[in-house]
Amino acid sequence: MKILKIFLTAILSFSFTINCAAQTSREKNAAKPNQTGNQTIIREKKPPEKSSDEASLIRTIAEGSDASVTTPFVFVARTPDAFARLQKLVEISSVKAPDFRREAIVAIFAGTKNTGGYTLEITGNARKISVRIVAPPKDAMVTQVITTPYKIVSISIKQEESLNLDLSADFTNPAQNYRLTSGNFEISGGFAGVKKKFAAQGTIRVLNWGEYLTLVFDLTGKAGEKRRRLSEIVSGTISDGKINLPRVQAADFIDRPHPFMTATGNLSKNKFSLLFVPGEKDFAVSDGYAGVGNLEAVKIK
Repeated sequence: MKILKIFLTAILSFSFTINCAAQTSREKNAAKPNQTGNQTIIREKKPPEKSSDEASLIRTIAEGSDASVTTPFVFVARTPDAFARLQKLVEISSVKAPDFRREAIVAIFAGTKNTGGYTLEITGNARKISVRIVAPPKDAMVTQVITTPYKIVSISIKQEESLNLDLSADFTNPAQNYRLTSGNFEISGGFAGVKKKFAAQGTIRVLNWGEYLTLVFDLTGKAGEKRRRLSEIVSGTISDGKINLPRVQAADFIDRPHPFMTATGNLSKNKFSLLFVPGEKDFAVSDGYAGVGNLEAVKIK
């Protein structure tokens, strides 16, 4: 009987020791990364996915690293002619023709980079869309070749709305900035056939690549017309100093409803001028408005 008790005690002690060892092993393994032989496998976190709102607002249609544009530049196409002009900058012939009643095409160029690994990021929502160049991490393995990254996206926007982009310093630093010295606009129309004049103030940022021109307007009305705001990015052409902007929506600058405007003018080294006229001659709405205007600006940077 005494021998049996000793035997049972030994078995229980051995079982307890085994369970403790197993528990300790599990706890140690839980605190370590997954291991296979001598190789440690660390699970990387996936980058956050775009929200459904952002995914429906911004859609990538082309990207690459061999654009002909060698300086940071942005070009906005909101007409078939502008889209055809964009196709001369980068090969996008396979892209379906845009529906400019519902979308705008924005092309972003990073300029010349000494290595691969650079990307272009355009994110945001209906209130604010940000554009920036993202450099590779310092310890990243990248191709040692010169690249010129680009990205082309479709942004969901109604044709009667103004498009405004928040550009990073990569784009704004090399741009030229101008301040209005004079700006005069006139609005006419409505049921009562009203006619109203107001002065404008503000700045315009100019980005240029060859004959391609992009203006970033940040204008407001003066005095009692400060509610009026022209905050819009517009692209066109320049040849021998002559500016042509085929579409300026000016959604919150002119009383609604109104047709888009076109603008022509001159750009020299230190100043430029623009003349705005209605762009849709057959725009007919019983209570609609039309706007005309002109401005002059001098270079401040």
